[in-house]
Amino acid sequence: MLLSVMEGELEARDLVIEALRARRKEVFIQERYGRFNLNDPFLALQRDYEAGAGDKEKKPVCTNPLSILEAVMAHCKKMQERMSAQLAAAESRQKKLEMEKLQLQALEQEHKKLAARLEEERGKNKQVVLMLVKECKQLSGKVIEEAQKLEDVMAKLEEEK
Repeated sequence: MLLSVMEGELEARDLVIEALRARRKEVFIQERYGRFNLNDPFLALQRDYEAGAGDKEKKPVCTNPLSILEAVMAHCKKMQERMSAQLAAAESRQKKLEMEKLQLQALEQEHKKLAARLEEERGKNKQVVLMLVKECKQLSGKVIEEAQKLEDVMAKLEEEK
């Protein structure tokens, strides 16, 4: 029974210590940050600036939230201009690639037309060559015939002489 009473008193003592620590923490926060609203980030920046006011070379972090917003807007405009320039350059490269692609397609079509015309000319030339070969054979046959006739005529002429 004595043990359980001591145990209860230890638990009560621990609770009191935690309550005192929590109260001390709240008092500390209130003393340090009491005049600032902890939900406002600009005031927190101002508080931090004032806490480090011993440094003479520091400038106020936030004297006017509007000036910070203007600086942010200026930065955003500058980034927007850079992005617009990059987008314009990318669009220019894209158009150039599309033009080159169209030129390539036109060249491929021209190549196909020329190849078809070449094949057609080759077929015509082949027919002409075959006709010329046939004609040469006929003419060589006639030449041989005529040569034979000439020989016969020459032989008759020799006989008659």
